[in-house]
Amino acid sequence: MSTKSIKEKILLLYDSPVKGREESKPGNYEWEVRSLPESVTQQEYIQLLHSTEAETVLLVKNGLFSWSTIADVVGNYLNEKHSHCVGYVNNSGKQRKGSGILNLWKADEKVIESPLFLGPKSFFLKTYAGQDLCAEPMKAVGYSLYKTAGIKFCPIKTKTDIGKNLLPPKENNRKLFWNYAFRIPFTYLFSGKFFKEFFQASGKAPREMTFRALLFLSVAFAFVFMPYISQDYGITGDEPVDSRHAAYVLDYFTKGDPAALHQPKTALHLYGISMQVMAAAICDVFHLDNYYEVRHVICALNGALGILFAGLLGWRLGGGVCGLLSVLLLFFTPRYFGHSMNNLKDIPFAVGYLMAVYYTIRLFDYYPFFRLRHMIGLILGIALALGTRSGGLILYPMLLMYGGLYYISVYGLKESYKIGKYRKPLGTILQVFIVVIVISYILAILLWPFALQKPLTNVLFSLQKFTNYSIGLRTIFDGEQMMSNMLPWKYAPKYLWIGMPLITVFGCIGVGIYMLVKRKAFTLPLYFVCFAFLFPLFWIIYKNSNLYGGIRHMLFVIPPMVILAAFFWTKLLEYRNKYLQIGVLIGMGGLLALPVIHFFRNHPNQYVYFNELAGGLKKCYGNYETDYYFNSLKASADWFKKNVPLAADRKTIIVTQFPDGVSYYFRKDTNVKVIYSRYYEKYSKNWDYALLGNVYVNRFQLQHGLYPPVENLYSPAVDGYPMSCVVKRPTKKDLQGFELEKENKISEALQAFEEYTAEEPGSEEVWARMSKLYYVDKQYEKALKSAEKALSLHPALNEALYMQAMSHIKQGNYPAALSATERMLAQNSVSVDAYYLKALVYFSMKNYQAAINDLNKLLNIRPNYPKALLLAADIMHINGDYRQAADLYNQAVKYIPDISALTHLADCLCRIKNYAQAEQIVRKVLKAEPNYLAILKVELRLRLMQRNYTEAARLLKRLEGIDTDAELYVLRALYMQTVNKPGNAMALLDKALQLEPENREALFYKKKGNSAWI
Repeated sequence: MSTKSIKEKILLLYDSPVKGREESKPGNYEWEVRSLPESVTQQEYIQLLHSTEAETVLLVKNGLFSWSTIADVVGNYLNEKHSHCVGYVNNSGKQRKGSGILNLWKADEKVIESPLFLGPKSFFLKTYAGQDLCAEPMKAVGYSLYKTAGIKFCPIKTKTDIGKNLLPPKENNRKLFWNYAFRIPFTYLFSGKFFKEFFQASGKAPREMTFRALLFLSVAFAFVFMPYISQDYGITGDEPVDSRHAAYVLDYFTKGDPAALHQPKTALHLYGISMQVMAAAICDVFHLDNYYEVRHVICALNGALGILFAGLLGWRLGGGVCGLLSVLLLFFTPRYFGHSMNNLKDIPFAVGYLMAVYYTIRLFDYYPFFRLRHMIGLILGIALALGTRSGGLILYPMLLMYGGLYYISVYGLKESYKIGKYRKPLGTILQVFIVVIVISYILAILLWPFALQKPLTNVLFSLQKFTNYSIGLRTIFDGEQMMSNMLPWKYAPKYLWIGMPLITVFGCIGVGIYMLVKRKAFTLPLYFVCFAFLFPLFWIIYKNSNLYGGIRHMLFVIPPMVILAAFFWTKLLEYRNKYLQIGVLIGMGGLLALPVIHFFRNHPNQYVYFNELAGGLKKCYGNYETDYYFNSLKASADWFKKNVPLAADRKTIIVTQFPDGVSYYFRKDTNVKVIYSRYYEKYSKNWDYALLGNVYVNRFQLQHGLYPPVENLYSPAVDGYPMSCVVKRPTKKDLQGFELEKENKISEALQAFEEYTAEEPGSEEVWARMSKLYYVDKQYEKALKSAEKALSLHPALNEALYMQAMSHIKQGNYPAALSATERMLAQNSVSVDAYYLKALVYFSMKNYQAAINDLNKLLNIRPNYPKALLLAADIMHINGDYRQAADLYNQAVKYIPDISALTHLADCLCRIKNYAQAEQIVRKVLKAEPNYLAILKVELRLRLMQRNYTEAARLLKRLEGIDTDAELYVLRALYMQTVNKPGNAMALLDKALQLEPENREALFYKKKGNSAWI
């Protein structure tokens, strides 16, 4: 509201009928004087406001102010540039001075008891003045102004002292709260007026109160329903290791056990797991054995808390409609709700992040004063986020950013540089920030042993480690297998695009358009929520962050995204066109119905969700992660316990990829044994039944009905697509084959497998193992046929492709071998097996440079891959680079100290004249294999180079019956040359070249002629 429009007309509204007021009206204002009737109703109040053309309203207590005081109030209000807030007068006569912290835990009585309110008419149209709220209209308006979202208050200085004796006695604030929060809203709702007046402007205030009441009623329902329903959800893949670490943390504090300080396999010492430690402590104190159920209740309460703050932040930005929509949208966001049941790592972080965003905004709503409750809320929000993940540190710069922008918005960009002029408010802001930062940081690390060791550096160390987390996990995205540390930039935004309900997606697009069209309508709080949503996405893309498990690492941006969508839909509903509003309501109802239907149809696997833009699960099954957390295994276990009779005379063995979770489900069944297997290694284990999730199952099998296996008994499904399965093993002939293989009985193992595949031809595992055994048995054609059978069932099965490539190499069909390696790389671009085989093909083709190129790629992925080091060493050895070959052999034998590698190392050391080390290795190998030809040749070379011709002659005598080894003929030639028999030496070189025409050493000495060779 500009100053000019305020000067044109002001509505002076008395709270009761005026009798004998003076007529002269000072000031350069056009006054319109009205008064509220006795026992005013809300309808009368709103009609009066609509009947005036004035855009500024001054509501005053009748008989308390003179005209000069009124003019003074208006002048001060305008001079202080308070046109975007509601001015009030402190009725106690004690004005708050400067700035500071207010210890307010309920409505500010200094505001609601004010005898005067001055502000834009649009604010007053949102208030409720009817006597059913309060007998005193002033207090009714003051209270409803105070409860209306987004309205700020500013005290107005007056020259006149206002005594308490002129004011009516204060009404019971509890009754006021009850009327405002419950009695009026629900009376309005159940009377039918809510629906009759839904599209009428006159019903805005009671409608807003009703939405606010429904908001809190919905949240109350969430706090009851979510913990109750959480018992239906399964244990996640993270929970067993998380719970063990929580126990380590408890032991650290109770027993001084340092195990929690360093967990190299899981890196969980780098997390602050405050909520998980709380769950562990509750179970420990109360001796509860249903540990995971307790975790799930606590997680569900965290999720409900997130829904509460989504509603509060939505209410703060756009009023009751926006708040209620935020609650509903977040509650029915399948991925958020599903994770709220059992993800006690990501949900607390998301909730803490949202709390911090909300209280950062609220912290400045009473500036230059700061309410203690908002400071405490901000401290707890940051502590919860940072106490869960070190990424919570981002909330500190976000707080500073918002504070700085707010300071600029209040004083102006040019004025903001005058620090001396505004040192007092700046000092207060800094004091508040310091208190918030220090206390929240202390609370965050209070249950974090690793952070407590070095409080000022270890949290930053954790953040650095996770920012540069390089360990990749296999995932599937856009139908392609890839590693989580090599994801495309679009991973995060696309998952939000396809993994969020359309009502949220379209709402976010709409709010972006709204920002461009109505930039002036956007407030700093709204921009801040946009930042809280968009900046993490930008940072994830910029840093190429390591993400996996679908959307789980981005759960914290879902609430801001939902709130922005709710804000957009709220703005559409505010348009005065009744038919547009009806259309928007129908559209919203239809869009919201989509996730609601999914919610009830697919309980308790709601988090497996893809929206209609992505084609739903029908189009996404096999192309994206689904039940990556093994949630559905609980339903499979429950079905098993109800429907499968257990053997009485022995233990029933169940195999699964998730033994920790399944063992917990059967912890009270003493005649059940649970064992672990990877999905494609299951038939090599001894089991009776299998409980198998669809995690890491090949997309071809998922999309072509090859999962679950044909022996399936039961599968919990989402939209008809199986998430896990219960499988009964029909025979153990396959197991017999695997057992015979372990005993190295290749022929018998093949026979057992052949009998099995005649009855059960659908096991890709068995066909792949048959391919391997045929290869070992040098039946390369059968190896290829078995590999093809396996690949017809699983086109990307690594073992089958590996054996296919090896068999083609043995047959000299190098193009086919290369084709197999390319298929392996198409499934996994960082497959070390594929790069090794590709290098081996090039090695066999004697294309050594191409082989080295692929080996370098392999060693960049896994620097200590022994077979790659050996192959690289062999290439260097063949090409005469013995020093580098020796270095590579030396690295390889640390991991594979086999005789062949040691022999090659000794040979290289001999050639580079490191005789002492070569001698040690020769003796070591000869002790293990006295008749090993390769090491005897190395010893012979060593004696010749040491000029120990007597010992060389002895070795030659021992090896004189061997006439098929080119290298041995070269060594004989070397000996003949040293004893001055050059003719014999040349003849021996000729024999070497007859056996191996490209023998580099023979060619070298042949070219050298009669010159000295050694």
